[in-house]
Amino acid sequence: MKFDLNQCPLFARMSEAEIEECLLVSQARIVSYPKDTYLFHQGELPRYMMVLLSGSIVIGNDSLGGKRNIVATFQEHGEMFGEVFLFLNKKEYDYFALADSTAEVLLIPKAFFDVDAVNQNSFSYRLIANLLPVFAGKAYYLNQKIRIISGASLRQKIARMLLQHTHSDPDYTFSMNREKMADYLGVARPSLSRELSNMQAEGLISLEKRQIRIADLSALQDII
Repeated sequence: MKFDLNQCPLFARMSEAEIEECLLVSQARIVSYPKDTYLFHQGELPRYMMVLLSGSIVIGNDSLGGKRNIVATFQEHGEMFGEVFLFLNKKEYDYFALADSTAEVLLIPKAFFDVDAVNQNSFSYRLIANLLPVFAGKAYYLNQKIRIISGASLRQKIARMLLQHTHSDPDYTFSMNREKMADYLGVARPSLSRELSNMQAEGLISLEKRQIRIADLSALQDII
């Protein structure tokens, strides 16, 4: 395994021996997904808790008109995705999960988190307890994204996104290709590229291929 599960929030405060036993009891398995392979589709029934071990995963949805919207990108190893749907009364995924690069994912069967399983073994209880701060963090992330896309102008949306993802650190470089950035912000790619070029010309940011660096932090903060 390329990733140490001790670092995953789902297994917080658990020893390596406990993690190994937990994986054995839950009948978890590791699956490798080639780039551009779907892990699940919209409308599919949730079957697993998924933990990213290597690679990157894109979460999004497609409208009836064919427009693709990217909701999130997971590339930090140990992150979970799609887990909320395991605990909702709503049965189907609203989104798809697509491997953005070759990815290894830990799959823990949904049944391990059912009420009966929690009553029968302590591992199920401990994992569910560890999920509480994870859910809180994701709720915060979604609130932050809502704040970004609710910007009055495209420039304001870009400024909010950069300040949030770089933690307002001018030395931090933001990396995302234009297509994914446009999907994330819900705007047309040509409009995004044009506005980024304008912001660079005005000395607000510095562009180099997929890299964006804040050039004038104060001016960027004034935009929002």
